[in-house]
Amino acid sequence: MRGAIMDVGVNWLAGFSNGDFSMTVSVRPSQNSTLGWRASPKIVWSQNELPYVAGFIDADGAIKISIGQSKAYSLGHHITPDVCIDSSDTNVILKIKNVLEANNINVPQYHGFSNRGIPMQRLEIIKVEDIRKTLELVLPYLVGRKRIQAELMLKRVLPIFEEKRHLTKEGFIEIMELRDFMVLSKKKDIRKYNTDYFKTLWDIGF
Repeated sequence: MRGAIMDVGVNWLAGFSNGDFSMTVSVRPSQNSTLGWRASPKIVWSQNELPYVAGFIDADGAIKISIGQSKAYSLGHHITPDVCIDSSDTNVILKIKNVLEANNINVPQYHGFSNRGIPMQRLEIIKVEDIRKTLELVLPYLVGRKRIQAELMLKRVLPIFEEKRHLTKEGFIEIMELRDFMVLSKKKDIRKYNTDYFKTLWDIGF
């Protein structure tokens, strides 16, 4: 049992390291080397790669709700759940994509640039059923902020979409209130689209 717990911890750390740190090369003395030193890069993948994916989501992923104007909807706005992962490392993105697709999850991949002009890869999951499958798979390995967001998405937000209530003003507002909480920030909300914006737009009581 102890070994299993250690495996999960190491794999989560590997995913987090890829999201928030740089790859390094270990250098140490060695009597077997003609130079007297040994340099050894190392990448470890687990048999269970979900902790790796979860660790990367914790570090460099986003569990969020996107909003925008759209004439295609009767409310004049669309609202969608979203799980996305960004990285400049194509190999990492492909590894995560392969793990998720092996679990029958459709994972669109996009190419773009960061604010500093660095080429970036993005995996973005927007289908409700695929978001549910993804979060159910990684939830046991998420920690802190992302775990809270994932639980809210699974238990409170996604059911509203599955029941099509997001197409009503009441359901839309309910999602907005949950979205405000998912931000988990004490800073003043300066976003254009927040709960108060839509309550005012639709003249719904505060």
